[in-house]
Amino acid sequence: MKRVKSGCVNFILGHPEHLCSVAVKRFLMSEDISSKISHIIVDEAHCVISWGKPNFRPAFLKVGDLRAILPQARMLALTATATIKVLHEIQQALCMVNPLIVAETPDRPNIYLEVKVRPPSPGSGHSVETSYETVLDPVLLTSRTDGIHFDRTIIYLPLKWCGHIHHRAITRSLLLNQENQETEQGSVEASLKCFIAQYHAPQTQEMKSLITQQMKKPDGQVRLLLATEAYGMGADSPNVHSIIHVGPPNTIETYTQEIGRGGRDGLQSSATLYFNKSDIAANNEHLDDAMRQYCLLKSCRREYLTRYFGFDLARENKHYCCDNCRKLCTCSECHQSKSNFNSSKTGTKHVGKKPVSKIRIQAARSMLASYFAAENSLVTEICIPSLSTGLSDKLIGVITKDINTYTDVSLLKENFPDVDMTFATNISAILSKVMSLDLSD
Repeated sequence: MKRVKSGCVNFILGHPEHLCSVAVKRFLMSEDISSKISHIIVDEAHCVISWGKPNFRPAFLKVGDLRAILPQARMLALTATATIKVLHEIQQALCMVNPLIVAETPDRPNIYLEVKVRPPSPGSGHSVETSYETVLDPVLLTSRTDGIHFDRTIIYLPLKWCGHIHHRAITRSLLLNQENQETEQGSVEASLKCFIAQYHAPQTQEMKSLITQQMKKPDGQVRLLLATEAYGMGADSPNVHSIIHVGPPNTIETYTQEIGRGGRDGLQSSATLYFNKSDIAANNEHLDDAMRQYCLLKSCRREYLTRYFGFDLARENKHYCCDNCRKLCTCSECHQSKSNFNSSKTGTKHVGKKPVSKIRIQAARSMLASYFAAENSLVTEICIPSLSTGLSDKLIGVITKDINTYTDVSLLKENFPDVDMTFATNISAILSKVMSLDLSD
């Protein structure tokens, strides 16, 4: 306070509980201080509404009181995720009269949006652990293959699973590249713990600061971050190119904040959300209906998000928009896939493909079975879901007899025209992943 009185301070930073305390209010009201304060700036202003509850952070409800204490100061409220309704609520809470509103769409055009189904948790022979591991093990395996070249990735998941996946990655050496395999166990474990990190509320502030600093560096050691909602507002990492959610956040606002961590360097990035029936069940009272609808959406996901915040969308590139739009894509890249298929019909053989071993076939069957079970679990209107989806054990048997061929989605779709394009794309992706894995053939 002495430094503020002396005029050596240009900014006073604080949280509502501090700035709205009786002692600080009295200090700000003093004539020699109040006359020097020109602006009141509220960053992440949507928190005034979402966090300002009588039983949770009630001090946020009192931020508007600062207007009465400092009547000559101008008010500036900043937020990246507020609907038109919330904007009006912020104005009322902060006692802002006829403010100038500068708004820009929250759309990030370089982030490809997709939603995938994960196995039930539990159900259909799956445990809760399997539901998470089926989704995340391929990511961990890819990071093992790519090593330091692995695209920096943030995986959002519940707190109790951060530790489980972190431990699984370390103990099973899933992040180990070929060079690390030749080093001593102690140095390998140390390098892995630098490569993968956790960020959540129970951590010490020192650990959070260390991870935040590492994530800010383009060449930082942390390449894979397991995080809760705690790593959100204010987090800035320039080269995150993949955002993965295992289970949907409770609100569209939170989801938009978190996928906004990706693609900040302007490069093409992706945001993938995995969910199952339990995640979006009606008895999940914390999940907003808007978020539930996003998971089940059949139309453009980007348009849905932008309209949610009151903006229109003008976008022509369907290929890099979202998974639903890609089905309708007619871009040159999609035409090339068709050309590849036509070449195969004239006798062109696959080049550079790995021979398919029994171990690889078994891995493909296992991963396809998990995926089919997840998709079929969403079909409730008939007793035998596979009759609706076409995702049956028989299909697994046929596909895994010619894995090399069906890594090409156009070939798979041609031979199985009744299989939905989304299913076909995911099946081909699984087969491609199996063929890329180091399974010690």
